[in-house]
Amino acid sequence: MPHPRGRKPVAAFASTLGRDHPVRKSALVGPLLLLALVSSRGEAATDAQPSRSAPAGACFAAGHPPYSDPPLIQIWSPQSPNRSAGGAIPVCAGIGQGPFKELVALAGRFRYGGDGDGLLARFGAVSRFAGLRFWAIGKQRWDVLIEDAHALNAPYDDGRRPDFRPQEMQPGSDLFFSQEDAGAADPVIYRLHVEEVAPEHILLTVENTNSVRMLLFPIFGSGDLRILYRLEKIAPGEWGFYSVLQLGPGTSVLAENREDSYANRMMAVFRHIAGIPDMLEPPAARGQEPQSAYNPLLGGD
Repeated sequence: MPHPRGRKPVAAFASTLGRDHPVRKSALVGPLLLLALVSSRGEAATDAQPSRSAPAGACFAAGHPPYSDPPLIQIWSPQSPNRSAGGAIPVCAGIGQGPFKELVALAGRFRYGGDGDGLLARFGAVSRFAGLRFWAIGKQRWDVLIEDAHALNAPYDDGRRPDFRPQEMQPGSDLFFSQEDAGAADPVIYRLHVEEVAPEHILLTVENTNSVRMLLFPIFGSGDLRILYRLEKIAPGEWGFYSVLQLGPGTSVLAENREDSYANRMMAVFRHIAGIPDMLEPPAARGQEPQSAYNPLLGGD
C-alpha cells in the first residue's frame, strides 16, 4: 500500500482568518489539489432530494486530518515508500481506490456565515475562476493559473453558457466546463459530479475528460486528474475544506514529484472558495528554483 510521503518544509502562508502562520505538515493522514473549477450540466436531476443515508464524513472511514488553520498539506506516493510514515490513504468517491501515482491533500478552515448553497454557488460561478493567480515556483512570482474558464451544456459543446446556479447542482448531476490552464496546449474539459449537497456539507468530484498536453507532450490522460472537494460546517460561522488530488497511472513523469507546485495550485482554489485574496503573502510553498529552472511544459512550475 502506498504511504504518505515526507517533503521538504513548506513556506509560511497567510491563514484563512487573516493572520500569518507557517503551513503545517501533519504526520500524514489526508489528500489535496486541483487546478481550478468551472462546470456545466449533463444529467437532469430529479425534483425529489435523493436519500443520503451516508453523510460526507462516512467516506473517510480511516478519518482525515483536522481542518486546520493554517491548512495541512499531505502527500502519498507509491514511488517513495521509504520517505513515508503512517497515515491511511483517504478513500472516497473513487479517490484512493485504484492505481495512482500520487495523492496530494489539503485540509483547511475558513470563516463563512452562509449555508451550503452559497458555497456551491462559488463553485458554480466558473467564469470567476478566470484570472486566478498562484505562486509559480519556476518563475518565482505570482502568475495566472487559469487563463479562461466557462461552463458548457455538454462535454463536447464549443459554446459558452452562463455560470451554474445552485439549483442546477443537485446530487447525481454531471456538469461540464472548459478551462484554459497555464501552460496547457489546448483547453481542458472537466466533469464536475455532485456527490452530496446539504445545508451544512458539500461533496464534489472533478476529473478531466480529455487528455492534457503541454506543447506536444501528453502530461495527463483522460481521467488522470481526479479531485475531490469536501466542505462542511464545523462551527457557527466556520467551515472546513478538504480537497484531494489523485494523479492517475497515465500521468507523465514530467508531472510527477512536483508537490510544492500542486500545493500552490490547490491553495489558490482554496482561497478563491474561502474568499481570501489569491496573492496574499506568503504562498503555500515559495520554492528555491532559480529562473533558469522555468519549465514551459508545466506553466512555469
